[in-house]
Amino acid sequence: MLTLALVPVLALHISLPPQPPRPDARRYHIESENDDVRVARVVLAPGERVTAGAPSGSVIVYLTAGLDGRMPPADAAWQAPG
Repeated sequence: MLTLALVPVLALHISLPPQPPRPDARRYHIESENDDVRVARVVLAPGERVTAGAPSGSVIVYLTAGLDGRMPPADAAWQAPG
């Protein structure tokens, strides 16, 4: 009896498309979007990190103020997509 009750619940869970995580609207704003490209503005405080629930992409470009185009090695990181 318990097995029969769980089957519809599991079937419903499998059939629903995954929902993307909702980003924090105070920090994340989509500037432009089309079928190929999404441009988003993400504002972080000094020392703050992007959480796992934040939207991801294959390319992230960091723009900072006051560094004259230089990025200190301790502040730069590379991560494989996915």
